[in-house]
Amino acid sequence: TTWPWSNVQKFKRLYFYHARKAGGTSMANYLVKVAHHHGLEFVHAEWIEAEEPGTHDVPTFYVTHLREPIARSISHFKYQGRWSCMHQLIKMKTNDFVPTEDNAKKLESWNATGGHVSLTCGSRKFKLGECAVNCYTQWYSGLSCPQRNTSTMEQYQVARARLLRYNIIIVLEMLGDLDYVAAVEN
Repeated sequence: TTWPWSNVQKFKRLYFYHARKAGGTSMANYLVKVAHHHGLEFVHAEWIEAEEPGTHDVPTFYVTHLREPIARSISHFKYQGRWSCMHQLIKMKTNDFVPTEDNAKKLESWNATGGHVSLTCGSRKFKLGECAVNCYTQWYSGLSCPQRNTSTMEQYQVARARLLRYNIIIVLEMLGDLDYVAAVEN
């Protein structure tokens, strides 16, 4: 169901789309308090495509955030891409695994759909959180399945159109500017 945008319409729901490795956990912790303060339902989405504004049954205030893409990708690589699996990182706690440059994967190979490898939508389903290239266009367009043969430009156009309908897009790097923070809070 779609509902018309209006300056007099009261929002009943705050939807936050969490872009991975872009400060989203801290942002979500803040926004849940904002939603509670204003008596709004809080919806936090990650690992799925971003919701299309105006498609929910109740009036929704749409929020997302962005981080400079190269810094975001490097952070994602450091968090998820350096070693083969999270089990190795858990083994670090018991000294069963010692991370070194020799057993780490290289940032230079972090350039395929699924990080170090190309993924398809076949037997091993592609997950949005595994994206390593053009992540913003995939997340915000919802056109992420590699087998769809959707060009990056088409993904970009759909993502841009969707993002421009969000009520606010918070830029992580701007949060160091007190005037920007005051404007976001207002």
